Amino acid sequence: MKVILSPFAESELEKIVKYYAENVSPQMAKNIFNGISDSLVKLSKYSNIGAIEKNLSSFNKNHHYIVSVNYKIIFRKIENEILVTDIFDARQDPDKLAERNK
Repeated sequence: MKVILSPFAESELEKIVKYYAENVSPQMAKNIFNGISDSLVKLSKYSNIGAIEKNLSSFNKNHHYIVSVNYKIIFRKIENEILVTDIFDARQDPDKLAERNK
């Protein structure tokens, strides 16, 4: 199944990589990017993986998530594609997730 990142999810991934490259190390940024990328490939092959994202259930859009490194990859299936709507640092307050995905 094809995996597509929303503009917001793509922007969040860029921010994550940039933060680690500037504040930790380029190698750590690369490791995190590769970990998330590997998870997206796995999602494309096994589209039924992932738990329901309860923090977004009020939107009734059937959001699911998988965890990669410390990040929740939030997604939903739309016809024959998987739309990644957010890449969220799981160490943050979970209430922020609903605010970000209104």
